[in-house]
Amino acid sequence: IRTEFASSTVLTIAHRLDTVLDCDRILVFDQGRLAQCDEPKELINAGEGIFFELCSEEDAGLLSRITFGWANALLRQGHERQLDPEDLWPLEPDSTCKNVSSVFEPKYKKSHSIVRTIMSLYGWRLLFVGILQALTLGCTLYGPVVLKEILTEVEGNHFDMNLVLGYVISLFVVKALQAVITAHANLENQIITIKITSALQHLLFQKALVYIYTKLYESSLVNLTIVRNTMLYWKHVH
Repeated sequence: IRTEFASSTVLTIAHRLDTVLDCDRILVFDQGRLAQCDEPKELINAGEGIFFELCSEEDAGLLSRITFGWANALLRQGHERQLDPEDLWPLEPDSTCKNVSSVFEPKYKKSHSIVRTIMSLYGWRLLFVGILQALTLGCTLYGPVVLKEILTEVEGNHFDMNLVLGYVISLFVVKALQAVITAHANLENQIITIKITSALQHLLFQKALVYIYTKLYESSLVNLTIVRNTMLYWKHVH
């Protein structure tokens, strides 16, 4: 194992499994040495360790989802070397073009409006993004207000140290919250944009195929008609 798998991080022994989470046991090797061995759920619920850091977002816990901790291992690997396609997690089934179009197309055929279709499918998610962006704006405005209060307290006759510390701590908490909210708002906005773009491109591609097929069919009919008339003419002449 040390010789053959010295550069490996995770070794999975399975047979036609859709995911490693279907395994009874998972062996995790670090530099050729056995680092972890347990059931997949136990390794994830541990909240730490090599396997926990390698699990994707859909396998991560609530805290890891909020702080994007599930992506730390991939980010560290990206700092060490250029990432290859094999290093990335597979695309979520809900984000594939096939599944997105299968949901978008029936709605579009029913409403015959792209805007109505988008609002019916992603309206609540867009509203959620708007709320997150509004909270981000509020956190941005909170900084100058708190700094003004701190300066007023420092320049005043009665300096309250506890009040100033409270302002400083609240400013730190709000800025940390702003960073998390901004990251989630940007990610959600990009996911919605990619899904809408994918659905529209798929719909446009289908219409283009139908148009090309129709034109080719009409062109074939015209050519067959010309050939038929030419043959009848030569038959009549001869």
